[in-house]
Amino acid sequence: MKQLLQPIQKKLMKLPKWVWSNWVMAAAFALITLLTLSEILFAHHSSFFVNLDNVDQFYTWYQKLAIALHHSYLPVWNANVYGGQSFAGELQPGVFYPLNVLWVLLFGSVHGISENALNFLVAIHFWFAAFGGYLLIKALGARKWAAFLAGLTFAFSGVLATRSSSQAVIFFGLTLLPYPLLFLVKYHNELKKRWLVWSGIFLGLLLLVGHIEPFFHALLALAIFEAAYIYKAYTGPRSLAGSGWKALKSLVLVGLIAGVVAGPQLWVSAPYLGNSYRVQADGYAGPGEKISYGEFAKSFNVNPHEFANLLDPVAYPIRDGNTLFIGLVPLLVILLTWYLARRQIQASELWKRHSFFVTSLLVISIVAMLGYVTWFAVVLYKLPFVYQIRQLARYEVLFGLGLAIMLAVTLPVIGELQLTRRQVRNILLAGTFLLIDSVYLYLLRKHIFGLSFALQTGLLALALLAIALCKDVFSRKIILGILVIATVLANTKWFVPVIGPTTETTAVYTKIPAKLIKTLEATNGQYRVQIDDNALPVNFGNVYDVQTTGGYSATIYAPYYRLTRLSGVNKNFVDDVLGVRLIATRQPPESMSPAYADTKQQVYVYVRPTALPKFFTTTHDGSVQRSDYHGLAVKTLHYDDHRQTFKVTNPKAQRVILSEIAYSGWKAQLDGKTVALQTYAIKGEPLLKEINLPAGNHTVELDYKPFGLF
Repeated sequence: MKQLLQPIQKKLMKLPKWVWSNWVMAAAFALITLLTLSEILFAHHSSFFVNLDNVDQFYTWYQKLAIALHHSYLPVWNANVYGGQSFAGELQPGVFYPLNVLWVLLFGSVHGISENALNFLVAIHFWFAAFGGYLLIKALGARKWAAFLAGLTFAFSGVLATRSSSQAVIFFGLTLLPYPLLFLVKYHNELKKRWLVWSGIFLGLLLLVGHIEPFFHALLALAIFEAAYIYKAYTGPRSLAGSGWKALKSLVLVGLIAGVVAGPQLWVSAPYLGNSYRVQADGYAGPGEKISYGEFAKSFNVNPHEFANLLDPVAYPIRDGNTLFIGLVPLLVILLTWYLARRQIQASELWKRHSFFVTSLLVISIVAMLGYVTWFAVVLYKLPFVYQIRQLARYEVLFGLGLAIMLAVTLPVIGELQLTRRQVRNILLAGTFLLIDSVYLYLLRKHIFGLSFALQTGLLALALLAIALCKDVFSRKIILGILVIATVLANTKWFVPVIGPTTETTAVYTKIPAKLIKTLEATNGQYRVQIDDNALPVNFGNVYDVQTTGGYSATIYAPYYRLTRLSGVNKNFVDDVLGVRLIATRQPPESMSPAYADTKQQVYVYVRPTALPKFFTTTHDGSVQRSDYHGLAVKTLHYDDHRQTFKVTNPKAQRVILSEIAYSGWKAQLDGKTVALQTYAIKGEPLLKEINLPAGNHTVELDYKPFGLF
């Protein structure tokens, strides 16, 4: 083996420095990403957009974003679900995330964006994670080749891998997590404030991506890193005050810049999220309502026995699609090196400089993930804002980052370690046993064990044999590097979705009959559609020009939620004032002919003749009696998320109610002149718009301008 690899070693040593540049490394990460995800990107045997959240939320939100941008407006408001709600305020659609906007502009159209284009967007974020992990670990002091392998392991394992096909927005945020920390490390290495600016920019991008959890975990990582620097510099109370003040100034500057970058998102999300119901494991929590300690500490934690997930993510799954698994070869390298060569690890440059930081990442994340098992969960629950990060298992991203750094520390050590004869014998015996066992596991892959575990065990056996048999340092490093890359490829066997007969795919939105779509879209801007019995996919309105009363998102606007679900008001009356003209159901109507019928798919659409039009009046303010409301003659001239124009005939001067959700940022013009919009409340819920309308024929235009002028 040594003679075989010696010529390669000599050629590598003669290569110019540019070959090891960041640009070349970035290209290498891109090639490995394309190869690793080829089953999805090129063979199309699978997809990241499967099952509930990625199909009904993120896929449909990208359709809404693409359609709107190609109609020349940014969809800050969404008129098509829950009667109308703040699309950007919801946060998770990532309306202000620059890459989302650029991607749908480049690859989308007025009809939406293809699933394959979205799969490539996910692949780009895998590349972000790998390259960012590499740059960070290299900046911490790791050797380039070790940082390269650690970056790959960070990206293609753990919670990043599983989130890619379950909640794309969280995945996107997690892939960017290394960058704010990278620039903070560079600031400490070079003492140049521009790196703090870049750290703040990327921290702000984490908010724009669309989920608070990756932002929080990145902020926590920054705080742990600064705390580690304070600990290392400590010589007494005076030094503590000085280093503490310096760290505080750095974090404040990073936070302020992040706030500026995320300013538009914060502007629209703060008022909306503060007046919304948020989905929880056992229902919805209202504005200002704190989730229970049980849900916070136990519903999504990692129980002690679930740490067996480190060995096999398939046999020992963790709830909510979380995982600790980094691959058996990286885990072997870390544990075996720590057992055999702890002193050499402690003597390495990276460990001497950042051991407290890495240890803190691992310890804090483990204790947080355990949840109710330790008292630390009570501390987290009592802290302001922190209790909102209710999925404690997702602290795994810090655990995964800590393991990736440990891998970069231990790879050079195990590669250069001189083993005793006894150590060689024992490792050789273990490797031989596991190699035979991997064949056994492979033969039983369809009966007891999965293919993934057999592959991981085989790679583990080869790594042990390489460590035992390769006495040449270069040969051992090369083989271990190949085996780590092979582990990354093997990881796809457990995190790439297997699409079966019951798997929900985007076909539930793309395979809807054209006649049914035409029937429903005919009402757009005039009436709403109600979906019962899962007759249509829940976020149908995000994909087609149809206003619906339902939807699926993390939040629901509080007045709408309370009126439709908690008020006790007669449902038919609520449907009437919301203008529900059509109902899609799986139950064939008994007393009337449906407007659409598909007996094969069991989808029927029937008309509700009592639905009020877009403009109507009342004889008693706040009444919940249908007889007190009367429709006006109205024609919809234009209708989309940010501009709506109507021609209305009013028999006398009076206040007129609009069947559109009242929300700050909406402006009204009457015959070209600005008029005041008011709010109409039903049973105390300020839900609908209202204006003073003179007698006669008038044109009413509504414009959504959340930032004042636009």
